[in-house]
Order: sequence, then structure tokens, then C-alpha cells
Amino acid sequence: GAYDFSTLRDIQSNLDKKDPEFLNTLYYDTPFLLDEGVITLYDPSSQHRLDIITDESSVVVYTANWFDESLIFENGMTGAPLCCIALETQDVPNGINLVGYPHHQIADPTHPYTQTTHYRFTKS
Repeated sequence: GAYDFSTLRDIQSNLDKKDPEFLNTLYYDTPFLLDEGVITLYDPSSQHRLDIITDESSVVVYTANWFDESLIFENGMTGAPLCCIALETQDVPNGINLVGYPHHQIADPTHPYTQTTHYRFTKS
């Protein structure tokens, strides 16, 4: 389905599946659970690869769904849906309301918040 990224696959091919949830979100604004804490993006045209290694339990993927031409970047490019992607490593959103969720999501002196995320850029 459109939400299966368990193997490296083309994001556009998943978007083309026109999942019914896209009627609400337009594209991705979605948390994905991580089994091993590794996220990979690869661009075959430039052969650039980004590996994100994290100790967080999920990544929220946001594909600039509501960007439009009123957003102007430093290089003069204007915004458009799908013009960029954000990968936000974090604990499971709303995990505090999940019965039996194993993480304490309120940071306080007895439960300090810590996380580690590494970004590795390579070119094939």
C-alpha cells in the first residue's frame, strides 16, 4: 500500500496509489514506527543517499503538502506540494494515550528527555 516503506521504494509510486487517507492529508503527514531505527532516502538521479540512524521509536514523514507559491526559499525557488520532505525522528505521537505504551512521554526531573539521531550522507 501507500504506507509501506518496509523496503526501499520510490515515494512517488506510493503517492500514485492515491490512498483514501490522502483525501485528509493531501500527501504524507504520517508517523511510521521504526523496527531498527534506520531511515534511508536515495535519489537515483544524483546517486545521493541519506541514512538517518536514531534511537527514537518513530519518524514523522511530511511532504510539504500545503506549501504553495507564496513560500519563497532563499534561492528564489517557490513552494509547491511535494517540493521537499521532512523526516522528524521522535517518540510515537500520542503515545501517552496508548494503553500499555512502554515509554514515559512526560519529561520531568525523574524522566529526562534524551535522544540521539545521526545523519550520514553518501554518494554512490
